[in-house]
Amino acid sequence: MLAPNKKFRCCECEMPVLKNAKYEIFAQERAKGASASDAYERAGYTRHDGNAHRLSVNEKVTARVDEILSKSAERTGVTVDRIVSELAKIGFADIRKVMRWGESVALPIGENGEVFVSHDVALVSSDDLDDATAAAVSEVRKRRKGCRSKCMISERPSSISGNILECLPKNAKLADRMELPF
Repeated sequence: MLAPNKKFRCCECEMPVLKNAKYEIFAQERAKGASASDAYERAGYTRHDGNAHRLSVNEKVTARVDEILSKSAERTGVTVDRIVSELAKIGFADIRKVMRWGESVALPIGENGEVFVSHDVALVSSDDLDDATAAAVSEVRKRRKGCRSKCMISERPSSISGNILECLPKNAKLADRMELPF
């Protein structure tokens, strides 16, 4: 059990713990990303969604979760501005900076009039990509019949941003103006 008002190592920093040890464990679990119900159970309570929700909106607990997240973000250098900047690289990526393609050519194959459409597609050399575009490319795969590239834009940046921003403290604010990397 944690003693009230003692300091302990959490997220590589020293912070006072909550007086109620179960509340402290709950707050730490929430800061790690656990659902309220899971954190409630890990804190030693019998699983109960209603009580878990009530504890998750407790003023002292939410302040503690925010404090843990703030210290973690500070330690790792993760800020809302940085996350938004990274998501902007993905969201505003232009596939034309990654690939070059030309006209399609229909080639007859077989005797029953079937055609194969050939697309002249080539990847741009990674040396020619700016940092923002390179950050948006999640996969490049060589195949027997050409290459394939995949940009993170297909990963739905809005859902990614929702999950990431959910992990930041509630008092985190975006800068009034932010320079995008392109």
